Amino acid sequence: MSINILIALLLRRLAILCQPNKRMQPTAFTLAGKSPRQVAEELDEANIFMWDGNYYALEVTKRLGLEDSGGMVRVGPVHYNTIEEIKKFSDALSGIATSSG
Repeated sequence: MSINILIALLLRRLAILCQPNKRMQPTAFTLAGKSPRQVAEELDEANIFMWDGNYYALEVTKRLGLEDSGGMVRVGPVHYNTIEEIKKFSDALSGIATSSG
């Protein structure tokens, strides 16, 4: 169930670079107006730890035109993440999306 919530939240807010599915695979995204590093750092401030960059997929980020802007943010929920953790991520990401700078 938590993956369905995450997918719904991601589809509302983000430019998703791969289509998430019910297997809870990592999903890469960008957020308009923010660099991947900014998003990761702001999530870090909320004690939510993400990765930013190209994840050793340099040719992919180049082809998508994302390498010069810092790549992507990657979220990878797993079976032990709770609904509350997914909602915390959503709330933090919504706050980041609506903040300036």
